Amino acid sequence: MKNLNLYAILLVILFWDVPAAAQKNLISRGDRQAELKNYAGAIYLYENAYEKNPESRELIEKLATSYRLTNQYAKALDFYGLLMARGNTGKEDAIHYADLLLRNGNIGSAREELEKLLKQYPGDEGIVLLMKNCDFADAQMASLSVKKRRIVHQERINSSSNEFGISFFGGNLIFSSDRSREEMDLADIENRQFTDLYTARFDTITGMFDDPLLLKGEINTLYNDGTFTTSQANPGVAYVTQCRKKPETCAIYRALLEKEKWVNLKEVSIGKTEYNYGHPALTADGKTVYFSSDMPGGKGGKDIWRAKVDAGGRFYDIRNLGESVNTAGDEMFPYAIGDSILLFASNGRVGMGGLDIYKVFIRDGIYEEAINVGAPVNSNADDFSVIVNKDLRGGYFCSNRENLTGGDDIFSFYHSIILPDIKGFVKELSTKEPLSDVSVTLKTPGEEPRREITDPSGFFELVASAHQTCGKAHELEFRLENYRLKTIEIPCFSEDTLIIYLQKEIKPLATHTIRGNVYDLKTRLPIEGASVNAWGVKGYYKDTLTDQQGRFVFEKVPSNDLITLTVSKKHYYTDSRLLETPSGEVPVTMSTETGYDTDFNLRAVSDTITVPDIFYDFDKSNIRADAVPTLNAVVKLFSLNPLFILEMGSHTDERGTDAYNKGLSERRGRSVQDYLINRGVNPRQIVSRAYGEQVPVVKDARTEADHQRNRRTTFMLIGYLEGEPYIPGGSALRALSTHAVAATRTTVTDLSDALGVQVQHPGDATKKFDFEEKGVFHIDEKGEIIPHPAEEPPAIPVRDPKSEENNFGVQIAAGMQLVEPAVQFTGISDIIARYGIHHRFIKGLYKYHIGSFATRAEAENVMKLLKNRGYRDCFVVDLKQ
Repeated sequence: MKNLNLYAILLVILFWDVPAAAQKNLISRGDRQAELKNYAGAIYLYENAYEKNPESRELIEKLATSYRLTNQYAKALDFYGLLMARGNTGKEDAIHYADLLLRNGNIGSAREELEKLLKQYPGDEGIVLLMKNCDFADAQMASLSVKKRRIVHQERINSSSNEFGISFFGGNLIFSSDRSREEMDLADIENRQFTDLYTARFDTITGMFDDPLLLKGEINTLYNDGTFTTSQANPGVAYVTQCRKKPETCAIYRALLEKEKWVNLKEVSIGKTEYNYGHPALTADGKTVYFSSDMPGGKGGKDIWRAKVDAGGRFYDIRNLGESVNTAGDEMFPYAIGDSILLFASNGRVGMGGLDIYKVFIRDGIYEEAINVGAPVNSNADDFSVIVNKDLRGGYFCSNRENLTGGDDIFSFYHSIILPDIKGFVKELSTKEPLSDVSVTLKTPGEEPRREITDPSGFFELVASAHQTCGKAHELEFRLENYRLKTIEIPCFSEDTLIIYLQKEIKPLATHTIRGNVYDLKTRLPIEGASVNAWGVKGYYKDTLTDQQGRFVFEKVPSNDLITLTVSKKHYYTDSRLLETPSGEVPVTMSTETGYDTDFNLRAVSDTITVPDIFYDFDKSNIRADAVPTLNAVVKLFSLNPLFILEMGSHTDERGTDAYNKGLSERRGRSVQDYLINRGVNPRQIVSRAYGEQVPVVKDARTEADHQRNRRTTFMLIGYLEGEPYIPGGSALRALSTHAVAATRTTVTDLSDALGVQVQHPGDATKKFDFEEKGVFHIDEKGEIIPHPAEEPPAIPVRDPKSEENNFGVQIAAGMQLVEPAVQFTGISDIIARYGIHHRFIKGLYKYHIGSFATRAEAENVMKLLKNRGYRDCFVVDLKQ
């Protein structure tokens, strides 16, 4: 029994040991392939082992590394993500994880991981470089929104495997591919490499590549074959990269073309065989070759080297290109354009992530600093192995960015990466707003002009291949209707983004003519000798008299101006209106016939003007609330007719002695007179008479209603002033109240109509309110007085003049209480809408001014308009003081 139990235990041990041994075998074989740099074979074996033990940290690390080294970044990111989730990750794995996030386009996540790493390893050069790559990638991706550049995936020649190492030869595209591995079994994967050289002819009729074919001859071997180059001077000699030793190292081989086959494949001796040499690129004359190598004497990783080529194909005078090209990272896949430009790929410079393509200009044998060619050729993935068309407009490159087939693929581009495209923005000079539809033309002597149109953002971009000729003058011409033509010179190799400002074509604006007629409203006869004046905001002022036919005319009236026309005549009510003159270049005659309201019909003034009386409480002389609308209407009447003289007759009821009532009526007259004068009325227009109880409306009154009708002040036109209208001084600093001023067009027929509110008459219910005590009120649509508590002033939609750059305003009023402009200044609402109203609190007073003007002259023009509209006590203020 004991022996039986022991046998059972042995069976269990053997049962579990068989899969464990098999797994160890898979890992061991995978490690061997990784040592030989056959990572495809290693991945195959590791994946088989991982399926059996997905919790193995060792396998996760090996697969993460193998996928990264085979540029399968999405899968590598998955496995590095598993490592990061398990914790206890080393610095290098954490950096690889951040780098893979960037290569997969997760710029924000990459930046977060790098910020964590910088806290642990401040100043680490590799981490700092990756952080700069994130910033550069963000900027490049943002620029794609305005760049008109196209990248095309070459589906006809790409496969689900890798295509890379491209070059031109005889109108064909030569490239390397490992597509043959799709038909291999595990034994093939472990025992051989599998990249070969292919050729594809471009059909100019269909605009597509033919199906790729293997290059003929000895050039394709059982090893990794790639990166083919020939020269224009000697196209029958080619150099290729082959990686054939174990562990894999690469070397450059020379081959000859005989009878359309590549033969006599021989290794070129460069240095010690334990180092790698590859990616040869001949110059057009075949006398210089560039290549990549990790041999000693470089800057780190793989560097770009240059060598001379003798007649026998041997390399000599081998030199490292130095720090302007090489870095501590890898520089690979050089491509020469003439003897002045070198393209290459690098992962050691600021870029968008992974390998990026760079250009270097060679001047007098000096290699200038490398320049990233930018998006969309470069991306967050690996971008490398670029070649350029003869006209420098476009070419081909390889990338493992996200695409339809996977792996490294071939893409085409259609813009110049050698010379910067001429690009920039066009804006309007005064507003700085972008201008679309601007015609931008590049003119170069001996070249066809090239033309582009700016987009809605004002952006333009011109392919700049003609721009390479430094011996010629290059000009950019900008045209847009109604804007001045602009021409600028462009230097060759200019890298700057241009900002171009166009100025509107300044054409003299037309002046206009105003023609009108003045008639008697009742008789319809023309009025001769009526005074007509025209005030303009821009400074225009003229006056004239009507002729025998009642006609008037004003000439040379400015465009785009506000003109106030005022017509006055003795024994007639004054009338005024506001006209806006047309803008533009065509003169206009503004008259009734052309649709403008320029004819006036004046109402004759009788000896007695119908003015509602105002009333008082018993034995009181203060102004009641129901009297305010009538008094404001009287103010308006005076402002429209500055030559009227009105008698104010104040009366009492019959109660009390004659002497007392005489004094009471004098006090009532004085209250009304003060009210009117404080609102800008000329004292010479007011004749106050105290009648006491001598002229009752109801004799022997018995009821309170009859007594109320007797307590009143009446108004009557008694004459006209001679001379200039009255302009009061200093009254703007008196207590603020309602200013009743002229509307844009007003003909006074009755004071209640002129004010536009309902006036209470005797017998109506009155709302008592002590105006003199409260001092702050507004009138509603019914003409009623509504008080505002002093502690809760109304909100005022005003602008802060401190935010303006201008210096002058026109003060119209001041007071101790904050008021609502929309209610308080209704008569000039159109002027407020055009220029704005502001208030300042200075020395206990709220001071209100119209506009914020750059010059005193502008403010004075508006002041004239306001005075003409009834604000005769307004004045210009310096806002800065």
